[in-house]
Amino acid sequence: MVDFINKFINGKYKNKLIILDNASSHINQLVKDVIKKDNNLLYAVPYQHYTNAIDGYFNVLKSQLQKKK
Repeated sequence: MVDFINKFINGKYKNKLIILDNASSHINQLVKDVIKKDNNLLYAVPYQHYTNAIDGYFNVLKSQLQKKK
């Protein structure tokens, strides 16, 4: 993850807001330090199905398809 950040973010972007999810590779202290060196860091809320619009759409679609069986 740190290699990715150094290659694609640091040096190219400064003073930007980088939003990450709560994946274990994202909450590593080294990752935090590398991002915070030149940018701001914000973690997304932990996954909740109701905060993800596409999940809601697919749940409705799935329900509709199951009714047709």
